[in-house]
Amino acid sequence: MNKYIPILMLGILASPTFAANYTATVDGNFTNPETWGETELIPTAEDSFTIGSGITVDITSAVVANKIEYAHNYQNPGILNITGEDASLTLSSYSSLFYQYMMVFNVSEGANLDAKFSWGGGGYYKMNIDAATATLALDQFQGSKFDGDETLDSGIYLTNGAVATSASNWNLNPSSADHSVTVSVDNSKLQMSASNWLTINTSGSNSQANIYVKNNGVVNNLGSFTTSGENSVANIEIENSTATQSGSTFQATGQNSTLNFTVKESSYALSGDFKMLADATDATLNLSFIDNASPISISYMYVGARNGGTVNFAMKNSEINTNNFYIGQHEYNLNSNVYNNGLTNISLYNSKMTFTQFKVNYWDNSTTTIALSGNSKMVQSSGSTINFGTRDGEKNGGEVILQLGDYVDGNFVAAQAGAFQGSYEFFATSTSTLKFLLGAENFTKTGEETQGALISATYFKPVQGEIILDFSNVIGLEEGYYTVALIACTSKQSMESLNGLTASYNDLFEQNVIETDIVKLFYDDNGDCYTIKDGVLYANIEVLNIIPEPGTYAAIFGALALAFAAYRRRK
Repeated sequence: MNKYIPILMLGILASPTFAANYTATVDGNFTNPETWGETELIPTAEDSFTIGSGITVDITSAVVANKIEYAHNYQNPGILNITGEDASLTLSSYSSLFYQYMMVFNVSEGANLDAKFSWGGGGYYKMNIDAATATLALDQFQGSKFDGDETLDSGIYLTNGAVATSASNWNLNPSSADHSVTVSVDNSKLQMSASNWLTINTSGSNSQANIYVKNNGVVNNLGSFTTSGENSVANIEIENSTATQSGSTFQATGQNSTLNFTVKESSYALSGDFKMLADATDATLNLSFIDNASPISISYMYVGARNGGTVNFAMKNSEINTNNFYIGQHEYNLNSNVYNNGLTNISLYNSKMTFTQFKVNYWDNSTTTIALSGNSKMVQSSGSTINFGTRDGEKNGGEVILQLGDYVDGNFVAAQAGAFQGSYEFFATSTSTLKFLLGAENFTKTGEETQGALISATYFKPVQGEIILDFSNVIGLEEGYYTVALIACTSKQSMESLNGLTASYNDLFEQNVIETDIVKLFYDDNGDCYTIKDGVLYANIEVLNIIPEPGTYAAIFGALALAFAAYRRRK
């Protein structure tokens, strides 16, 4: 036998198997060769495939392939249906989805998709996982150009008990202008692995990224969210669902960008710090906790607004417990420790925030407002000093306002006694404002048992800033004399000793009082419109019974005459 024949045969056996790329040209089943324009062959584990524009391919059995290839300039998306408990698609390599390729994945009825994608921008891609499972790795997640049609919003949509597991970080990053991408978890579960997060960075101008968790949905390991592109938007809505979050940094850093984060009627757990920053002209950060199922525990909370940015933080019927709560503090440092030209609004309605240490400071031309209404309470649980306003040595300018009473959904709601409670010293510095928007429920008739003060601390230091008394929402009280408990030293420290350091209490009340025709400050025989008793500072108020003007009487008698004449005619 020829000695070269075995060597030749060995070379043939060692020859590599060449992978092929198939293109679906007609509608059909994946395992039908005619779908791929062939008489005998279909894509196998080594092969790649492309679904043509407007073509639908069905998978009803277990399929393994190498990857999906992309194509250019599609007018209509290719559609891949993976249907039934026996159906699955496993892709071993990263599939590239970008440029002008368009594709829709429909995984349903117990089917499974196990794949990895480089999900770039420029095309249109949508994955509908309905009552099915998926394991997905995403190298990029940039979405598609958004033209206002919700049906053309690229993303991953989990519905009807679907379960998706991440094999990588899911970074929603529409980095091109006008692009949009969405992850929606509706009565389904998105299970990020312990080392993977679901994050957002809308870096393209006019771009948008959305995360929706609703209807008993579950998602874990939410990460950080940023709107860095000009006019970009991010929406994160968690409603009637369960969510956990790890890397909790919220940043609106693009000019005129908006980041909205809402947790409503849900169970939400956070590990680590909670950091909020609006850092660009007209950048807006809106965060809301509404009607939540259980208290939320947070290690540290930082809120900052600068360079024309605005932070709005709202709580309704919810509770947060945190160690330190810092507003406008350099402890949260993003390349600069100067917080100027920012606006921070914090509002609590029927909610509670417990903290150990509280600092609210601002830099040049910045304003912070904390508004408490209904049965809301901010309570300090440790013995540290509260500096409400700018501390010595820090930059000046702007304003810090503690507001008792607020307008909720257009209606006035007064604050209740004990709304703000400090456990040690409370310094209302020269750049602070204590603003009391009072309602009838805050008033106690003189001689009756008084209510607790709206603001209290163990040691209340001199009020060096402004006090605003607003009676414009006081209605329904009978004529008489009333008091309102404003500030209390729970140690029963003599507040008389604090009077007059910057201005007398008369001066503080008179400078900014908003009276009405029937509700006014009342001055006693000593000429004082305040009372101090057992360490509590009260405002003295008179409610008048206004006698109508002559013209009003004429109108009343005219109406009565007309009514009497009508009565006589009926008789």
